[in-house]
Amino acid sequence: MTMIKGKRAVLEALKTGQPVTRVYVANGAQDHPDIQMIVSYASQVGALVSNMTQSQLDALVKESNTQGVVATITTKKDMLLSELVQKNHPILVVLDHLEDPFNFGAIMRSAEQFGARGVIYPKDRNATLTPGVIKASSGAIHYLDLVRVANIGNAIDHLKREGYWIVGTTVSEGQALESWAPNYPVALVVGNEQRGLSHRIMKQCDTLVTIKTSGQLDSLNVSVATGILLHHMMCRMDGVCCDS
Repeated sequence: MTMIKGKRAVLEALKTGQPVTRVYVANGAQDHPDIQMIVSYASQVGALVSNMTQSQLDALVKESNTQGVVATITTKKDMLLSELVQKNHPILVVLDHLEDPFNFGAIMRSAEQFGARGVIYPKDRNATLTPGVIKASSGAIHYLDLVRVANIGNAIDHLKREGYWIVGTTVSEGQALESWAPNYPVALVVGNEQRGLSHRIMKQCDTLVTIKTSGQLDSLNVSVATGILLHHMMCRMDGVCCDS
């Protein structure tokens, strides 16, 4: 079983038919419209609803900020890479060992919003699917195909054999984003918050892309950069130029 927390994450799980088995609501939160909607959906799917104190609710998950609601859900089954490829998603996201749970969740949210229906991430040295990650995704996890692999490099080789164009991100050495026209299907590879893409992964990329900035900081947060790149890719796929 997996614990999920936060109004949006729990509501999206119920709305998308995920196997929610129980919903826990903090005393005093029952009158909030979102909580009332969650309780209504829970009753429709036969999930048990229990009331408890806020401290009891916080004790159910390691991270705080539950927004007054926690739920248990049957653990989402990771998809095999071969199964993902068969779905022919035009845009995929590959994570090269992200460590920050918020970035992991925020990238899944951007992926869902901008047409990337599959996310591939490594088993080791990467943030895992904690309640905090699921909350940061705002429920996007329930709409995505997730693939957890032992080796990201081998996964990229598999995608290349299946016809995917591999694009990586770099701070200053790549093609300017505004002049880059993606080839589809495409897999966007984003790197670690501190180290960026590993040397091996960078060599596997067909193209490296850089986002032009004008500030004093040396780079964008990885989840922000991923959102910008995915928006560009979605617009280009739809034949709409979003560049200024």
